[in-house]
Amino acid sequence: MKTVPVIFVGSDNQSRSRYWGSESTINFYTDYQRSGRTESALLPWPGEKAFSASGTGTSRGMVCHNGLVYLVENEELVEISSTGTRTSRGAIRGSGRCSFASDGTNLVIRTGAETYLYNTTLSTITDPDLENAQTVAYLNNQFIYQGTGGRFGVSDAGAPASIDGLNYATAETTGDSLVQVYSFKERIYLGGSESIEMWYNSGVGSPPFDRVQQSSINLGVASPFSMANSYDYLYFVGSDKLVYRMSAYQPELITPSSIAKELRQSEVFDAQGYVVKLDGQTFYIVQLPTSNKTFAVSEHTGDWIRLATGVSAGRHLINGYCYAFGKHLVSDYRNGNVYEWDFDTHESNSTTLIRQRDSAPINGMALGVPGSRLVMNRFELIMETGVGNHSIPNPKVMVSGSVDGGRSWFNEDWIELGREGESVKRIEWYDVRTFYDLIVRVRISDPAFVAIHGANIDLKTAGW
Repeated sequence: MKTVPVIFVGSDNQSRSRYWGSESTINFYTDYQRSGRTESALLPWPGEKAFSASGTGTSRGMVCHNGLVYLVENEELVEISSTGTRTSRGAIRGSGRCSFASDGTNLVIRTGAETYLYNTTLSTITDPDLENAQTVAYLNNQFIYQGTGGRFGVSDAGAPASIDGLNYATAETTGDSLVQVYSFKERIYLGGSESIEMWYNSGVGSPPFDRVQQSSINLGVASPFSMANSYDYLYFVGSDKLVYRMSAYQPELITPSSIAKELRQSEVFDAQGYVVKLDGQTFYIVQLPTSNKTFAVSEHTGDWIRLATGVSAGRHLINGYCYAFGKHLVSDYRNGNVYEWDFDTHESNSTTLIRQRDSAPINGMALGVPGSRLVMNRFELIMETGVGNHSIPNPKVMVSGSVDGGRSWFNEDWIELGREGESVKRIEWYDVRTFYDLIVRVRISDPAFVAIHGANIDLKTAGW
């Protein structure tokens, strides 16, 4: 037998050809450093810790405003303080997702049918010149309202409830309908069903906005809620079901073929986009409610992963996000609860959280004999050990494998990760198998810290 290293750390890569790529990364993310034990590692995505409980309604979106958090739950606007205390601030009719924009004093909320204004009291904006549609943005002391068709309207300066009927314009490069308005880097991005236009506040005319010349893009946006931005980039799901980012005027495709396949097979009309910065890495999260999937891509590494809640590989619970009170807060689409993403929490609100990694196929290339049949007797995970804690004194990792491209899996073996302090423990899986291609699956459900750095495997050729 020869011991050979396995590149076990990696992103999600489930190709149309299973034998070419069946990698899965769920509730882990990749991190890189040149001076570490290995150059890369899989680190656990933070778990959900209770912050503000409700359990009675459905989240329709969440926003930070004036130092507090505001959540639309069922038909109620809820204010949440730094202690998680909830205060009702009025009724928001309807059941669909909401769009928000704030100037620090005024919070505008749109449902697609009505537009609300909150500034200590909640009221409905009744200006007859306002065309009610789905989204709203804010730039330079003015609120920008998505209108009907390809139109958008601009409020009077400092007066979100006042819209002059002359302060409308049309994004008319292609004559398509408007899907989302979004403010980024002192520009208004008008995302249509077939194109994107950029406008800037010129201060002249009605409205005082002009199109940025030669900036129109023949690519639309898929959803009114997929746009989200980091410091450097604006992200969105395009009308072609691919994910892009923009720093100025030209979109950059950031969707690998394996994720493109997943998106092609999914419904994206209700895609939600969020940007979160965790331990120095910025992630764009793509929530696909109808298709029951959640993806995240790192701005720094370009690696894609999956996020999931519970024991299945379905969608994550996130239905709203904001950074407030020094915490990463997420709302739960199922019940209106708000949780804190916490690196020291390894459950989802005290329920089981599954983390999983499926390796790239291991085959004759590992021994320099491509196409050969191999036999293994030992697989070793290089990972954090001695991670036992008070609630789980000796957590276990579950290991199994597949020799048919992930179509079926061996029975899982459970391997102890070690009690607290057992830091030199070796995580070894003994299983004599012959194969042409082997995929190793590692899962953990115990609420303990898990970090995977790499792997080794003992192999030899097995003839034909």
